[in-house]
Amino acid sequence: MRQIVADADQVDKSLALLLRAEQVARERIRHFWHSRLNGLSQHATLGAVRETDLKVEEHAVDPAIGPQAPVARWILPALAAKMAHFGQGAQLVALPHEKGVALNLVVKEPTPVDVPW
Repeated sequence: MRQIVADADQVDKSLALLLRAEQVARERIRHFWHSRLNGLSQHATLGAVRETDLKVEEHAVDPAIGPQAPVARWILPALAAKMAHFGQGAQLVALPHEKGVALNLVVKEPTPVDVPW
């Protein structure tokens, strides 16, 4: 889907905007993946997810990989895509970005748009 990027102190507003855009219904989002978020970015993102009342399983990939090397950026979307492909619902992904935090949704099939033609 289309990602949204925000400064760490604005991640709550960006997440709310991403969810209001309804690229996917909130109840379809079942997992939250994050990696390499540090300090304010991590705390603000985790707090924003908790405030949305999303019922998601959290997956912090960094502790699973270990301290030897940072997790590659493509690992999270790939893991989320595999989960979505095998029927685990939509996946929310948060990664660091040069401007703060990049939030994105990964789904197998997007919600059809209800547009009267």
